[in-house]
Amino acid sequence: MRKIASPNELVSEIQGILDYSETKNPSRVKLSSALSDLADRVAGEQDQTDWPDWLKKAKTKDAVVEIRNGRVIWKSGTWIDGTWINGTWMDGTWEDGTWERGVWLYGYWKEGTWKLGTWEGGTWKNGTWHGGDWINGTWMDGTWLDGYWKNGIWYGGTWENGTWVRGTWEGGTWMDGTWMDGIWEDGIWEDGTWKNGTWLNGLWKNGTWRKGTWKGGTWLVPGVKAPG
Repeated sequence: MRKIASPNELVSEIQGILDYSETKNPSRVKLSSALSDLADRVAGEQDQTDWPDWLKKAKTKDAVVEIRNGRVIWKSGTWIDGTWINGTWMDGTWEDGTWERGVWLYGYWKEGTWKLGTWEGGTWKNGTWHGGDWINGTWMDGTWLDGYWKNGIWYGGTWENGTWVRGTWEGGTWMDGTWMDGIWEDGIWEDGTWKNGTWLNGLWKNGTWRKGTWKGGTWLVPGVKAPG
């Protein structure tokens, strides 16, 4: 699929055709043919007639989309703002907006609200996660309200609740939830249940420690010694 020309590119090319017509005086047929070919490049490559209304209303840039058996397949491009209802996101950049549900395979999420769905991989910069399954990827910052984290790297932000299966926690604040296994590098643990894993450093304020390896940090539970 050829890349769709930007408006500035189109204006420049049309102006070039018109300039040529003034200096060389080509036939009307030649000029018409050139403009027709240019219009075909614009309209013929990215037909939006099959797009659902929610996708048409969204603000996007350079979107490459396929509708497969009625399902939206986002292949590449930039989502600037709007509400994503459902479908599969293969790659691209998400600037802002609301994700209702669907499958995210890879890409870069800058800001916005995630309500439900499955995240397979990519980088999350900031935003609010309400629920769903996180399979793998890199979390930079933001607020995790609830959901199921299977694997990945967490660099910062606030974890409100949910289940952490495995992965590496680099920093941030854990408010509540269940930690199954993984490596805790640093951060603040407010409350919740720790079932297994390795704690390297950080601040533990309250909660239940079942088993695991405590390497170091600050334990603030009154009357209870730090593990190990």
